[in-house]
Amino acid sequence: MLGAPFRLALAELRRFRGRLPLAGLAFLLVVPTLYGSLYLWSNWDPYGKADQIPVAVVNEDEPVTVDGREVDAGAEFVRQLRAGRELGWRYTDAADAEDGLTEGRYLMIIRVPRDFSSKLSSPATGSPERARLLIRLDDANGYIMSIIAKTVEAEIQNQVNAAAYATYAEVALGGFTQVRRGLGEGADGARQLARGARELQMGGNRLSSGLDELSTGAGRLRTGSAQLRDGTQELAGVVDTAAGAVNQGLDRLDGVATVAGDAADVARQLAAGTQGAADLSARIEDQVGALAQAVPDVADDPAFEELQRLAAQAAQQSGQVATDTGEAAGRLDTLAQQAQGAAGRTDGLKAQVQQGRDDVDRLARGAAEVADGAAELDGGLDTAAAGAERIAPGAQQLREGSRRLADGLANAQERVPALAADDRAEQADVLANPVELSSSNANPAYVYGRGLAPFFLSIALWVFGLIAYLMLRPVAGEALASSRLPAWVVATGAWFPAAGLGMVAALILYAVVDVGLGLDPLEPLLTIGLMLLAVATFTAIDHCLRLAFGAVGDALSLVLLVLQLAAAGGIYPIETAPGVLQAIHPLLPMTYLIDAFRVTISGGESAHLLRDVAVLVGFLIVALTLTTVTVTRQRVWTIARLKPELEL
Repeated sequence: MLGAPFRLALAELRRFRGRLPLAGLAFLLVVPTLYGSLYLWSNWDPYGKADQIPVAVVNEDEPVTVDGREVDAGAEFVRQLRAGRELGWRYTDAADAEDGLTEGRYLMIIRVPRDFSSKLSSPATGSPERARLLIRLDDANGYIMSIIAKTVEAEIQNQVNAAAYATYAEVALGGFTQVRRGLGEGADGARQLARGARELQMGGNRLSSGLDELSTGAGRLRTGSAQLRDGTQELAGVVDTAAGAVNQGLDRLDGVATVAGDAADVARQLAAGTQGAADLSARIEDQVGALAQAVPDVADDPAFEELQRLAAQAAQQSGQVATDTGEAAGRLDTLAQQAQGAAGRTDGLKAQVQQGRDDVDRLARGAAEVADGAAELDGGLDTAAAGAERIAPGAQQLREGSRRLADGLANAQERVPALAADDRAEQADVLANPVELSSSNANPAYVYGRGLAPFFLSIALWVFGLIAYLMLRPVAGEALASSRLPAWVVATGAWFPAAGLGMVAALILYAVVDVGLGLDPLEPLLTIGLMLLAVATFTAIDHCLRLAFGAVGDALSLVLLVLQLAAAGGIYPIETAPGVLQAIHPLLPMTYLIDAFRVTISGGESAHLLRDVAVLVGFLIVALTLTTVTVTRQRVWTIARLKPELEL
């Protein structure tokens, strides 16, 4: 009984005798190969030959000069295209590109406008503008180019943006270099300022000491000049008295000579005193000048300038007084000598006495002026000394502040990157592309055709079952009429011819796609076994439909094929399909075959493969069971079966 289905299958195949029937069976065996292998061959690696798609590139860009550097972004863009070879770039002019797009010689145009460089470099001018690239398509040359264009457009925009970002970043990093240089110069200047403040502090200390010494000397000058003033006034009184005595007693020449000698002695003493005051004033003036040379920053101080003026004035007046006193002493000495020998020259003597009296009066007035000047000099030096005492603390504060400024600028300089030109370009490229995308694929398909193989192989095996029962009988009439054969024997015996031929066709299909196209599945034996299971299941479903509904069953099988093409998720994820198709997705046998093929060809979860095989076996058992039920029912003849409304 177990061999009965095979005998029925052989009896069905023996009907095909002669050249034409055998040719029909041979054609049936290669139908899956023709369908599956041709589709896979035509779609095996379309993206690998994208560089054969003709795309016109028109560069109309005009270079510009920005900050002394020529920017030719259009030429740089063309250079990047030549290096990339994403598509078959054809570099031409606008007229040829438009004609080629119209005639179909070019499937897309990429045009770089004239203002591309100027707008791309516009941020450097302070008025940034958005640069544009123009892409023209014509769906009359194929809609798929619109999809490719969107991918290329995104890639081109990323390249242009990266180039622009790199340019901007390189300029910014160059600015950092200038900032670092400026901070370094500022730190050096602050250090120099600190050193100058230190020198100012030391000079202030020396100035303060010098002014203290000058103040002490000025005090002595003030005392001496006061004494000089008192002495000259006393001298003036003596001279006046002597002059009166001379005038009153010229007749007493001997007395005059004596008085003249005394006056000469007093004048010589006064001359010596005034000469000492003049020398002291000169030394004070020299010390003030030396201080101005030692501390140049103090020379501009108003108090110090006043000090210089008073010292010079005191020195000048003291010198004049000393000169006048010396001259007066000389005259008095001459007068004394002449008085001794000029008793008879009364008139001349009176004139000389009057002249000496006038000189002594002038000396008294000069001594009074020297005393007043010395008093002013003493007060000015006190003021200058008080100011000089403030110089050193201020210079100390300036020195400390300069040090802090130098340290702060040095720290800021360390925080600013110092990059050479090559390093700036590398850093700019990193800033322009801050993220490097790293992707991985757990079970890669490698090429487009290998990824589509589960879908096309499934369709090819289903088409075989659809066509098989156009040549094979769903059931032999004599077997159906025989009461000795159980229904399941008749059902399986009628299914075996298509299933057997389908398995042979599946092996041929596998050999072609593996050897001819390089399918190279990860699990070849499991892939072959899955193909044999699939062809058995699909032929069982087609057989059931054909046996149960006749010609309508063929139409139902075709409709079922169309539904599976749309809802099995062979190309796009089922989540992108309409809700109705998502609902019927788990009810279709091709859904599980495609999923199982993906595991055996590219790799995946073994649990998925076991589930898919179990579901396909379930579909096979259900289809054979329904076929058995149908055979049982068809052993009862009706008018509709004797004269069907539609038959092929």
